[in-house]
Amino acid sequence: MEGPIISIDVSNGNSHYILFEKNNKKVGGVHKINHDVEGFARLKTDIKILSDKVGEKVCVVYEATGVYTHPLQRFLEKMISNNISFRR
Repeated sequence: MEGPIISIDVSNGNSHYILFEKNNKKVGGVHKINHDVEGFARLKTDIKILSDKVGEKVCVVYEATGVYTHPLQRFLEKMISNNISFRR
């Protein structure tokens, strides 16, 4: 994929993610969030910032790790119609 992409590594109760513009150009470093209101608000902000920066919808990619991904998946499904797409 060319981007923009947010790649997420999901763990139990938290996730690490990194943002990419087009052509695999990283934006900043690795971010860590907890799977709570504050963490998902931060992820939502980063999705919006990246989308505004490149002028395109952001694709969120993560590995489906069973029950660990459920909170993240529910959050992303609520956002899906707004400004992102996601793949498991």
